[in-house]
Amino acid sequence: MKRKKLLMVLCLFPAAVILYIILHESGHAMVMLLAGSRITEFSIMQAHVSYEGGCYTDYMAMWRDANGTLFPLLVSFICMLFYNSRKAGRLYHMISLYICLIPLGSLLAWFFIPVLYIHSKAPAAEDATQFLDVFSWYGSPVIVSFAALALILTGTVLFVRKGIFRTVTDDLCRNDISEQVQNSSCTC
Repeated sequence: MKRKKLLMVLCLFPAAVILYIILHESGHAMVMLLAGSRITEFSIMQAHVSYEGGCYTDYMAMWRDANGTLFPLLVSFICMLFYNSRKAGRLYHMISLYICLIPLGSLLAWFFIPVLYIHSKAPAAEDATQFLDVFSWYGSPVIVSFAALALILTGTVLFVRKGIFRTVTDDLCRNDISEQVQNSSCTC
């Protein structure tokens, strides 16, 4: 039973990452389409979406760069709001865990990159850096760090309150404990 659980955890993680990439790139693509761009490439393996044309104001450019993170985060928050810890099925709980945690983890870049940006050390190709290239004309990069931190904390509180992590760990441990009790019982 332990191997089956480990196999499920290991197999679901890459699938969850692929789902995150699809949501991330779709978030960018939605704004590109709203700006009148034509999508020329959508690559899951390279985690990239290309476009040509479109009308980008500063606001639309910032929205394009941020929506790659915001769209999966919105999906994550919706999943957390509707999560049911009493629902049966280990698969449901594992998928919920990944769908909620991966977007929250991606916000760490939006917390740290503004600090690097202030010191001129931010990686140029990152969405957060491209966002800051425009945003820094209007406000301090520190605002972006605080906004990311606020979203991380909000998501974490919701994640804990909904009992997602606790439900998954209880489920994974419950069977292991019952198996140990059954295996250690004495037959006289």
